Formats: sequence, structure tokens, C-alpha cells
Amino acid sequence: MSTNNKTENPVLAVARDFIPTANTPVMLSTGIQAILKPVSATLIDSVTSKIIDPDPPTVYDKDKEREFSNPDDPAYVNQLNANARLRGLAALDAMVMFGVELVDPIPADDQWVKKLRYMEKRGLLDLSEFDLSEPMDREFVYKRLIAVSPKDIDTLNKMNRLGPEVQKVVEDSF
Repeated sequence: MSTNNKTENPVLAVARDFIPTANTPVMLSTGIQAILKPVSATLIDSVTSKIIDPDPPTVYDKDKEREFSNPDDPAYVNQLNANARLRGLAALDAMVMFGVELVDPIPADDQWVKKLRYMEKRGLLDLSEFDLSEPMDREFVYKRLIAVSPKDIDTLNKMNRLGPEVQKVVEDSF
């Protein structure tokens, strides 16, 4: 990799292999062509900040005659864990919707919709929040459930440099 007798920085050479250049179509691991783009950190923060953690419950101590915060309450801990997962999924949704630009139109034959409906019929998927006749819902569902795989999510994570805790939640969602 020499240009004008200069050796390319090895870090940059490796980065080019892992992270596509914006506006350059890539073949996703699902076989669908797309352009991957970084997503604004402000957008990701705005989306994830919509999930608000509850205040910890309190417990009354009769001996001291006062209430104390109980952050170890199992239901509270479960809610915090669920919220962390939801934040990771919200970040993933933002990255998929805004960071993946499909090169080709969404297939019109609806075979992919029939397969998703079958999964829904079996109780393995819930599409009730989406109107697949509405273009934005249709695009989101296609990108999120058909076009983008965990390998592609890894590439988007690298492009957006999400923290390890969000990356773990996103990876665990697959």
C-alpha cells in the first residue's frame, strides 16, 4: 500500500477494511446493498434519553422512624436492566433508520412481509405497532428485521463508536 513512496498508516489501512467510507455502497451480510453512514450522537442521545429510570423505591425503617431509599429492590433492579436494554435497542433503531440507506428499493413482492407475518402468527414477533402500508414504517421494519444483521450492526457500532455497555445490549438483542 504505497503511494508516492509513502507507506500508509497501518491503523488507517485496517480501519478502511472495517468501516466503509460514507456514501460508498457496501454489500450487507444479508446480501442487500446499502450505504452506511454515521449517525449524529445528539440523535442517539435524544432517542435513548426518552427512556427514564424510575426513582428507587423506599422502605420504612421502624427503628429509625424514617424512610430509606432501597436501590436493591429486585423489581427496581429488573426495571433498570429492562431500561438499559430498551436504551440499547433505541440506539440500534436510530442507527438502522438513519445510518442505513438502501441502494435498491424495498422488494415489492412482499415475500419478506409474509415471512414476518408467519413469525408473528407463531407468537415470535409483534408487528402491531407498525403499519406496513405506511412507507416509513415499511422502510424501518425492512431495515431492522430483514436487511441489517448482527455483523452489520457491529460495523454501525464501530462507525458510531457506541460505548461497550450499549454495544453489549445491542448484540444481545439478536
